[in-house]
Amino acid sequence: MEHVNLSAYSNFESIDNFSNENFYSYCEHKLETCNKHIDFIKKHIFSDKEMDVCEIGSGNSKLLYALEKNMLINTGIGIEISESRHKFAEQFKKYIKSTKVQNLNQNVFDVKFDKKYDLFIGVDIVLQLIAPITKNADIDFLKLIFDNLKENGFLILELSSFDDILEQVNLTPIVTNWVEFPIEDPFKYLLSKIYRDQNRDIYWSKKFIKRDDFTEHTNINILRPYTKEEITFLLNKAGFQKVKIFDFWSQENDCDKYEYIILAQR
Repeated sequence: MEHVNLSAYSNFESIDNFSNENFYSYCEHKLETCNKHIDFIKKHIFSDKEMDVCEIGSGNSKLLYALEKNMLINTGIGIEISESRHKFAEQFKKYIKSTKVQNLNQNVFDVKFDKKYDLFIGVDIVLQLIAPITKNADIDFLKLIFDNLKENGFLILELSSFDDILEQVNLTPIVTNWVEFPIEDPFKYLLSKIYRDQNRDIYWSKKFIKRDDFTEHTNINILRPYTKEEITFLLNKAGFQKVKIFDFWSQENDCDKYEYIILAQR
């Protein structure tokens, strides 16, 4: 039976949900959200070098396009398992006239890398989505990246401790909450149900409510929480000996309170 995380975003960012005008404004908004990532990369990695970059769980490939726009990419590859997000990324690519980014609609473990990279990126808690899928998926993922990095190459991960959620589920078995999205998003609300499963991972059911007709779309994620000490241990085990941890990208409060950024070097 296929793990729920492999299809959790199967209909996310479906191009059919956007008018042309909404698509353009959505893309521009997404590019703006990458300014903090660009600032971080310029400060801590390379400020004036065109890199070979691979992003895993690239979604709509906004970050790769932002890197290209800032002349920080020689070649870029985005690996995304969701077919709908891959199709969106391809339309996004046409919109900004990208010439340096290639989008792959594949499971990262099925990709045959034909070169080594200066930088691997896994933002939006992608490692924490991959980890529960199979036994040892987290260490296998980190070793795959280590093996395909150039000497002195970098890995950026964005993770969450989920301390707030763990605190809540310790008080009540099932946690429910909701958020409202920005006007650019075709979905207006997100309703969540959260609890811990038998593996002590976080089970997170998300119900998205569309802005125009209030139809509902549901997906389920299972997430592996890591402390900073736990992820450092795994990175060391995979071969990374230089590991730095940051509490924000460019300035304080530019990511969620319980998120943190890993910068590891081969």
